[in-house]
Amino acid sequence: MDGGLESVKRISEHTRAEFENGDISEDEMIDSAIAYSWSSFAFTRNFTFQSEIEQQLANGTLREVKGNLIPVPLFLPNETVFPEGYCNIASPVLAQRIHKANVLEGITPTLIRGGYGEYERAYSLYCKYQHTFVMLGRTSLSDKTIVDITADQFDFQAPSVYIGPLQNPWTDDPRFEDIDTGYGL
Repeated sequence: MDGGLESVKRISEHTRAEFENGDISEDEMIDSAIAYSWSSFAFTRNFTFQSEIEQQLANGTLREVKGNLIPVPLFLPNETVFPEGYCNIASPVLAQRIHKANVLEGITPTLIRGGYGEYERAYSLYCKYQHTFVMLGRTSLSDKTIVDITADQFDFQAPSVYIGPLQNPWTDDPRFEDIDTGYGL
């Protein structure tokens, strides 16, 4: 593993440990989601639902941060334990940390909506689990390197930190799209 990937590994292991210990701040999770325009976490106002939004802001189930609406709380207490259900939150934090560390010489981490588990081709594609992970830059299909710190939520035999090629059981299944970064990092 070259020096850049060794640094990515250290950042990934550290980030995972902080999530496991509950040491990640809510502010960092929110900032990362906003920086990556992560719509399943931080979203902008939709005027069709303006009255609902205003009601949720008033009753405290939403808050507005930098023009984005954030659910309150981010997680229901005792509902999930890392890594279960955290891929949507951990991946933007990890991507932003890798980007800020500038260890990959111009390669920008990208969030990927994909899948984990076998998929079949028929009229449509089927992934066993929808999943979010980080891809290191946009490279050719045979060259994609991914970083995943939450795959073990689906498979206890999965490594706690995976850095390697995009291969089975991971997929960037065409039903899911790359998530463009806001590059406001």
